[in-house]
Amino acid sequence: AKSLLRDRLYTLAVDNPGLSDADLCAGVRGKGVDAEVRHRWANGAAFQMSVSLQGAQELQTASRSANSPSRLLKLRFSVPISSSGTTIALDMQGISRRLGDSDTVPGSDSANLVLSRVHLMKGLEFGAGIYNLFNSTILNPVPGSGYPFNAMQQDRRQILLWLRAQL
Repeated sequence: AKSLLRDRLYTLAVDNPGLSDADLCAGVRGKGVDAEVRHRWANGAAFQMSVSLQGAQELQTASRSANSPSRLLKLRFSVPISSSGTTIALDMQGISRRLGDSDTVPGSDSANLVLSRVHLMKGLEFGAGIYNLFNSTILNPVPGSGYPFNAMQQDRRQILLWLRAQL
């Protein structure tokens, strides 16, 4: 699948902790292109990849919008490990550098390993995931200018477990 996009957003609220109310941005223009490839093999294994090239520009200042990456890459490879629908998947994401309020925030790569749909009994499923598998440092731009730093570090490696009951 391929797609082209072009959007204009007007009266966009921007969080600014230095003010009592949100600032209003006159508008943002977004342009981009996205391509996606998917493939599923006979044994149920699947591969998916998407690439986005994009840009966002503030209409009032004609400057590049903060926290707007120009490139995104997502990969997913999943394999069934039982006939009941249990799968294990490796998700990877790459994001290009972004502008913060006062400086550039570096791009990052991350990977997640997810085990899903383990049927424990009728109507009860279990899942588990290791997010940020390789314990990468991931920085996100901080909105507004009221903070003494330009970026905030995202949580490092996390292990999540979940139960889903169908009533």
